[in-house]
Amino acid sequence: MHEEFVNNLRSIRKQIGLTQEKLAERCEVSPTFIREMEIGKKTPSFNTIKKLAEALGIKPYRLFIDSQSIMVQEDVLLITLIEVIREMFRQEISNTIESKVEKAVEKAIMEQIPKLIKALKASNEK
Repeated sequence: MHEEFVNNLRSIRKQIGLTQEKLAERCEVSPTFIREMEIGKKTPSFNTIKKLAEALGIKPYRLFIDSQSIMVQEDVLLITLIEVIREMFRQEISNTIESKVEKAVEKAIMEQIPKLIKALKASNEK
């Protein structure tokens, strides 16, 4: 878990473009302490972990879990979200088409009713 912390701290800090000095400033610790945490020499307190997470814009647990696992989870969530959105669009398109067809059929029937009534009257008069 310590190794994951060390790797994640360094990786996330670099991903968001923070220097060790800037991160130290945000967390109210020394840049030396950040450097030593990133090489595994120092271990932060719970309070410092909270400050690190806030400064990095992440939840504290992200510092301790396998980054590959996070990517896989995020990929699964993204794929699921895309599938849900596609299904919503399919359903909306289907409902729209169905509604337009119903209206067109209703209009056609309504236009034909007077003609049918007229034809029935004519056939009854014969």
